[in-house]
Amino acid sequence: MRISFLNYFIGISCPFFLVNANQLNWTECGSNDQRVFVDQFDISPQPIPVQPFGSLNISIKARTTTILNDLVNFKLRIIRKIHGVFGKTIRIQIPCIANMGSCSYKFCELFKLINATICPFLKQHGYECDCPLTAISIEAENLNIPSILKRAGSGIYEIGVQIINDIGKSFGCLRLEMSFDLQPTKV
Repeated sequence: MRISFLNYFIGISCPFFLVNANQLNWTECGSNDQRVFVDQFDISPQPIPVQPFGSLNISIKARTTTILNDLVNFKLRIIRKIHGVFGKTIRIQIPCIANMGSCSYKFCELFKLINATICPFLKQHGYECDCPLTAISIEAENLNIPSILKRAGSGIYEIGVQIINDIGKSFGCLRLEMSFDLQPTKV
């Protein structure tokens, strides 16, 4: 079974619950020398109903000015913020287990994980679906991503993606913050 990076990147849901994201905030956090740019990012509908068999619509406008290959690493960091005692926020990093969670991926490894989702889109717009990936500019409206989200809890999730080359230079960065409210669904 192939796991879409974007699907997992969004969050995690429980089998008999509906998870609603009350808000989505994102920022591009790259350096002056970045090579990967995200100009637009949106998830719909909002609030986001995440169910075991549901799907999400992603809209994105992004571009690269460099070739993405196995010398490029994607570092994914997922943190769940929970309200603790005396108003203090507890930050829990979701560990990397079975290639899911706060993990690092070489680009071609990641590309294999998401190719079932991204390849039809790339081919439709005249791009080859191979790794390494040449410099491209993409714009996708309502890209339907099947939900594979398995577990989540109420709280705020911070998701960070850093794109770094083999010598540690940042090629790009994206930060997301999403709040979830766990509500039971009717079966």
